[in-house]
Amino acid sequence: DGTWYDLSDYRAAHPGGKWLLDYSYGKDVTAIFKSIHLFGQEEAAQKLQKLPVIDLDSPVLQKPNVFTADFVPPTTGREIETPFQQDLRRMLTSRFASREDFKAPLDHWVRIGLWAAATAYCWNGWFHGDVYATAALP
Repeated sequence: DGTWYDLSDYRAAHPGGKWLLDYSYGKDVTAIFKSIHLFGQEEAAQKLQKLPVIDLDSPVLQKPNVFTADFVPPTTGREIETPFQQDLRRMLTSRFASREDFKAPLDHWVRIGLWAAATAYCWNGWFHGDVYATAALP
């Protein structure tokens, strides 16, 4: 939101990988940051407060802003909070109360594993000429 941070010392610790920070070097990633950290905004904000701030006159900030939509002027400090984003956040947080709620439960992974095993069995049957296994292929 108009504040630029020096993430040089944080690169190795970034959960998304240092390549992501390298890719976004010198670019305004406010919109992407807010969308990715939707459920961890407080944690992300706390980590940002610990990082050094870059002066707005820095040559790093003179690069083109590749993450700007055409309808939003590429200026620092622009407001990213839109009615659509507010509605989306309200909908997602009502459906998923916490970060753990949007992860697949164990029974889902068991069903995926059983389906994959059955598919592999059918393909193996097809390879060996088993008509019944071939007919059961999904």
